[in-house]
Amino acid sequence: MTRCSVLLALVLLAAPRVLTAQKAVSAKKAIPQATAATGFDSFLLLVSPRDTITIKKSLRAATEAETLAETRREQGETMRLGALAKIEAKKVEIGRLKERINSAKKENRDADRLGLEAERKAAEREIELLKGREELRRAEIEFEIRRADLAALTAKALQLELQLAIRRAGRIRARVGPRSWTRTGRSGSGCTQAASGPSQQT
Repeated sequence: MTRCSVLLALVLLAAPRVLTAQKAVSAKKAIPQATAATGFDSFLLLVSPRDTITIKKSLRAATEAETLAETRREQGETMRLGALAKIEAKKVEIGRLKERINSAKKENRDADRLGLEAERKAAEREIELLKGREELRRAEIEFEIRRADLAALTAKALQLELQLAIRRAGRIRARVGPRSWTRTGRSGSGCTQAASGPSQQT
């Protein structure tokens, strides 16, 4: 009885280790199967290959983004030039107001002088606002230039990816083509022999 109990205890102690080893072996076997199922080996490729339709959609989106950024850059440039033109016009207006203010001082027309001073200060404040707008447009233009550059680089990368995808598809066709042709030839020859056999017997 003691020997049986000792053997039973040893079997119970060894059972978890056996199960753990079996799980590890099954997990190692499952890894190549998963790699074969997906057809993607992370040790050979950093990015999983995409189909040409998806790449073409991304390429079209990148091209449209580049065109949109260029259009917005042109609009921002037009608005910036408009703000600069308004600033120059206001400077001319302020110069004329100063001349009228000086003449009002000489003629002791205080009421006119005060009104002209108010107009001059308002024009100067408007110039400050226009300068801020011009700086904002300049920042927007710089942003759109960077966005267009990014879209152009993305389009180039997608074009290279599309070329690789086309080459990869050609290699797959080259590998699969001869096998399928050989199978078709064998099956065709078999059918020919089967069809010629009864005719020879007759």
